[in-house]
Amino acid sequence: MDSRTASRLTVQLPLECRTRSGLLLALLALATAAGAATACGSSGGTAVAGGTGGATGAGSTSVSSGEGGTGLSTSSASSSSSTSSSSGNTWCASRGTGGSCGSSSSSGGTAGGVVFTVDLCAGPASQFAPPAAPRAVPDYIYGINAQAFVATDTKWGMIRQGGDDDSAYNWTNDYSNTGADFCYYQGVSTKNGNLAGRYTDPTGDTLPATLAKGEAFLVTVPIMDYVAAAYDRNTGWDTAANAGDACPGADPQCSNRSGQLSANVVDKNQGDPNFGATLKFAFANDGTTTPSGSPAFIPNTMSKGSAFCSCATGTTSCAGCTVGKSPVAQDEFVNFLKVNYQGAGAPVFFDLDNEPNYWIGTHPELYPNDCSNGSVPWDDVVSRNVKAATAIKKVWGSAKVFGPVVSGDGMAYGGDYNSPYFVAGTEEFSDYYLSKMAAASVAAGEPLIDSFDVHYYTVGKSDAECLESPRLFWDPDATDISAAETNSLDFDYGDHSYWDMYWYPRQTIPRLQRKMAAAYGGQSTAPPGLSFSEYNPGCETAISGGVAEADVLGIFGREGVFAASAWPLQSGTGSYLVAAYALYRNYDGNGSMVGDTAVRATTSDSKNTSVYAFTHSTEAGAAEIVAINKLATAESVTIQLGSSPAFHTAVLYHLVNGKAAVVAVPGAAPAVSCSCDACSLTFTMPATSATTVVLR
Repeated sequence: MDSRTASRLTVQLPLECRTRSGLLLALLALATAAGAATACGSSGGTAVAGGTGGATGAGSTSVSSGEGGTGLSTSSASSSSSTSSSSGNTWCASRGTGGSCGSSSSSGGTAGGVVFTVDLCAGPASQFAPPAAPRAVPDYIYGINAQAFVATDTKWGMIRQGGDDDSAYNWTNDYSNTGADFCYYQGVSTKNGNLAGRYTDPTGDTLPATLAKGEAFLVTVPIMDYVAAAYDRNTGWDTAANAGDACPGADPQCSNRSGQLSANVVDKNQGDPNFGATLKFAFANDGTTTPSGSPAFIPNTMSKGSAFCSCATGTTSCAGCTVGKSPVAQDEFVNFLKVNYQGAGAPVFFDLDNEPNYWIGTHPELYPNDCSNGSVPWDDVVSRNVKAATAIKKVWGSAKVFGPVVSGDGMAYGGDYNSPYFVAGTEEFSDYYLSKMAAASVAAGEPLIDSFDVHYYTVGKSDAECLESPRLFWDPDATDISAAETNSLDFDYGDHSYWDMYWYPRQTIPRLQRKMAAAYGGQSTAPPGLSFSEYNPGCETAISGGVAEADVLGIFGREGVFAASAWPLQSGTGSYLVAAYALYRNYDGNGSMVGDTAVRATTSDSKNTSVYAFTHSTEAGAAEIVAINKLATAESVTIQLGSSPAFHTAVLYHLVNGKAAVVAVPGAAPAVSCSCDACSLTFTMPATSATTVVLR
């Protein structure tokens, strides 16, 4: 996230939080067998209120299938996030082609209201290259950015440590600089200053705690030329109400930064060998690459060029070995994590820095600039990504690398709308980057990036906008959301006619998948998946925000996204956004999760409702459906299931207004009626709600 996004979102965190996670600095189930159902026959539904009926255990993930719209099409489904492959749906495998009844039409009728149609043996109706068969979905789409989440009961798919604060992170001394977001505050992340301390502390949203819980971890690797030295500066950020300017004082070199980006207030309680001096940036403020000689920053390199130190965690140095401290070596950082955490319960991934398209504004302390003016050349982003990914793969070949981590319309301009490579509507930054990374991967003999990683905030300012915003990820029919409203949802920095002309309606996921397919089609290297390491639909402390988040999680599964991690912008306490994860990852409060296989699920009203359906690769008689009602009134819904075992019970859990938690629905559950490979049930979705229906 960049400071411009932060400026329109009123967020304040205590100082001690700011050195933990960047800008805001605060981020397959083995089911209890219900018994294999017969392939055909009649089953009277048992009414059950509350209960567990869940699938528990590590690795259970969820996906959903499509809603209306034609979508973007291509003849090449080369993107790894779009390949059509079955995840091993045991019911469909045992059922055989066509089932014992010769058809799979659902039973039962409707008494008005919405109809959800589910086919448990068909693939999700994703907008790009929809698979014919059910498809497995990674746990990693259920990620969140590090704050204080690992200790909760929800089984997160991935924890990310990232943000602007991590661009300057020095793993050898545990120091960082927040950049323009918090007036270039510079200091140590943890009290002890251990090697990679912010990653290795035994508690919190750190590597040991996360991996022990079986959750993946996304590490940020700084790729600019400098990182923070052991040099303390509190440049005046104050979260107190009515404290005046957040960044006080004048910048003697760049008057345009005075009062908003200044860096000349010394923390008298910490001090340093240069106590009393202002924070001098790494480069001269003249647009050149001339180093300033600042004592606050140390050179950073991707490759050490000599033997690594295999240090233990919880230490500040290695006995008998010198850690590279000038320059700081990122491949040695990766090796340090590999030595200590490879095989520790879940994978470790690597993000290539953070939002390079904003470096001129967010990191003038690290990136060459002319008083925060200038641009980031496309080739610079590509070359830094190639060098960093090559170094990481050389050290830890099986580790997955995410890049380029651009944000918002950076997917189109990548840091420079005046790039000589830019051709409106034809050659955007994403196209250029993907083609160059594909070529570099072919030359390297291995994929250099495993996930095309971007940030995409769709932060609504009202309940209606928040509930609409998930459609920007996928919906070809989102033209009922005007271009101006779309801009206000996902950008809101003034008129950006290119972004609104060529990316309207947004269809962000299928649009990017099409670009990946075009760049990697016919290449002798595997294409990357797609990830969103930062996103937020807004309205976090309202039910609309929880319903929007539940919708986005379902969309990620249905559309074939590889990984994602929301960035909560408000306190986790009372957050409906955070609570929404439990619909998929802890719906009964006992760790039960929806299945690991996406199947087809469609709705008769894709504007006001959504539906996502899941089965389990390890249990034939189990399925879950996540039903979403965006309307301000209750809505009757009939779920019609085809290619279905004879389910006996339906247990409901929902997220509704009044409490930011998923709870069992009180009273009698709906009866399930089944006949000949088809089942149906009807219930009422509460106003503005999300409900997990557990079928056994």
